[in-house]
Amino acid sequence: MTGNPKQETYKNAILSKYPESDYAKIIDDPDYFKKRDEKKNALDIFYTQTYDLLQQKNYVEVKNRSHMADSLFVPNPYKPKFEMLNALTFADADSVDIFKNELQKVAIKYPTHEVGIRAQEILDYLRRGSVMDAVEKVAPTINYTCLLYTSPSPRDRTRSRMPSSA
Repeated sequence: MTGNPKQETYKNAILSKYPESDYAKIIDDPDYFKKRDEKKNALDIFYTQTYDLLQQKNYVEVKNRSHMADSLFVPNPYKPKFEMLNALTFADADSVDIFKNELQKVAIKYPTHEVGIRAQEILDYLRRGSVMDAVEKVAPTINYTCLLYTSPSPRDRTRSRMPSSA
């Protein structure tokens, strides 16, 4: 874009007033969109590989890659997804509380994002499971042979099952 004074004027105006716009980036680098798409594809591939590592239970590598993603891809639009992958590495931990805490961080940080919503769903499920586990632990100790009896039924009017006070 050289030679025409009007072109130079508009070019300079765009670059000075809107330096972060796509137009300015195209003026600076005609291959901007191509490079942006390549970067997006690289991020997709990196995320997919990290997810596959999670499926293989290679948790150390998932944690490393989740942290590396922020420095490799700036900005990182998949940051919430990588944080969720990192939280999921604690699923097989000895402590369910650690797993819950990591999910809680994701749910709080991204309440409207799909991963935040999913983290909250998992937490809700775990809480329901915890309640059921608690009930199962207590249930065998409940004595079901003792019934609360408040009054005789109409058919028992002639013979009361209640102890006599006389």
